[in-house]
Amino acid sequence: MKYYPSKPVQQENQLLTITDVSILLQRSRRALYTDIALGRIPAPVRIGRAIRWRREDVMRAIDALAK
Repeated sequence: MKYYPSKPVQQENQLLTITDVSILLQRSRRALYTDIALGRIPAPVRIGRAIRWRREDVMRAIDALAK
């Protein structure tokens, strides 16, 4: 099953879902939670019951992992 986002991910202050982060990092959900536990990517922000990541934090983590 492929995921097609309804709108492009471009805004710096945008909040991303786990599916968005999974697509950006090309990792499974399980692998993302392992990466969070190991400190490779930032922990998500909780908004009520929703779990979201700040796009700028994820992009910063991608840059750090690339180095």
